[in-house]
Amino acid sequence: MDSALPSPSSKIQKLVKGEDKGVDKDIISKLPDSILLYILSFLLTKDAVRTSILSTKWRYLWTGMSNFDFNDDLSYKKTKEKNIELGTCLLELVDRVLLNDSAHIKKLRLSFDMPVRPFRPYLWVKFAVMRNVQDLDLSLPVNTTFFLHPSLFTSKSLTKLQLYMDCVLKVPSSICLSALKMLHLSVEFLDDQSCQQLFSGCPVLQELVLYNCVYKNLKRITISIPTLRRLTIYELTLGPDDFLDCEIKIYATDLISLSCETYLTVDLSFCNLSSLVDAFVDVTNYNDTLQAAHRALKLLAGIQGVKSLRISNETLGCVSYAENIRAHLPMFHNLTRLEVYVEPSGDPGEYTDETLMDILQKTPSLESLDIPEGLNPRTCLVGEDWILNSVPHCLRSCLKEFSISNFNGKVAEIELLKYLSKNATILERMRIYSSETFEADLKKQEEINNQLQILREGLASCIFEFL
Repeated sequence: MDSALPSPSSKIQKLVKGEDKGVDKDIISKLPDSILLYILSFLLTKDAVRTSILSTKWRYLWTGMSNFDFNDDLSYKKTKEKNIELGTCLLELVDRVLLNDSAHIKKLRLSFDMPVRPFRPYLWVKFAVMRNVQDLDLSLPVNTTFFLHPSLFTSKSLTKLQLYMDCVLKVPSSICLSALKMLHLSVEFLDDQSCQQLFSGCPVLQELVLYNCVYKNLKRITISIPTLRRLTIYELTLGPDDFLDCEIKIYATDLISLSCETYLTVDLSFCNLSSLVDAFVDVTNYNDTLQAAHRALKLLAGIQGVKSLRISNETLGCVSYAENIRAHLPMFHNLTRLEVYVEPSGDPGEYTDETLMDILQKTPSLESLDIPEGLNPRTCLVGEDWILNSVPHCLRSCLKEFSISNFNGKVAEIELLKYLSKNATILERMRIYSSETFEADLKKQEEINNQLQILREGLASCIFEFL
């Protein structure tokens, strides 16, 4: 095994052997063990273990480590035989470390791309829990229905758990993770009952991440976590069934931050998010269906108490398929900052201005509006319908800051600025960020500047920043 592992850094070897000019022989080994262990904590675990060959002093030093990070980092440039050899040695090293009955484990990360038979992580988890692991990260391609050792789900020391495993997750009937504050999952849930048990067994959870989880076996789940502060849902994998008959309700009275990126595969409901401060919502609907629009509106209704909202233009596009949108949109009474987010690779032409105007009608306290890509040129060029709608209350009463990025000086953008100069009566600051194309066109810049001079007259107290 040792021959397949990399040697410790040449610098450490030189220091230990006294080969560095002007350095006393083996000066580093004279340091206290606590300092040496601190130094080892910056090495990959396999390199830290390899230092045991340096001298008698170092032989068992690594056994006092509390942070272990294993990853296979196998290179496609190596031969298949060499990768198998390295992989086998690494698995044996993990066995050696975890079966060593010594100090507690504070942090353990096992991240492998190579296939791992289920019995190995089953035992690894068992021994990690026995050594009071606090932070456990398992990123393993198990590819099967998998049991984690039952002791994991009653651990009193575990504060952070990350499971990124391509498998169906089975859990025991009794779960009590009394110290767990952070839970990151990328798994397939077995059924309603086991999923419910898992979240019910986390009484002090503060952060939850659901990353491309699979819900095809679920029907109706209620997740109630009063202590939850941060929630991330990333669900951007489409399968043969784009819309599942699965409803997930999330209750979190103390939730402060929410990030939700979804294809609406499942029907998400957020309930009683009375403490919500900021949210990011990116809903993508490739089917352009009324069902997706209703799910998106339902999702937005659950976050109506948010103070700062970052919403994608895809979300506006999805909502636009609903009938009588304004009647179904919630009133965002607390919203003071709104940003419309556009993917760098996205198509601004799909931007839905009318839906944005509908949302502005529902934001009576809005103080800051950021539109990175401006408005859809086609809307302003065809009848200026959005201008003819009633002016949102927030423009006349509370909007203080407005910014637009990737400014090209198009008719739609100029019309928007004119609209704001006329109706945003208490606007204090307007930021205009030029596109690279616009910056290179000096003639167009001069033309636009002349038009902006007129706008500045209409907003005498407003600071214009042309960047």
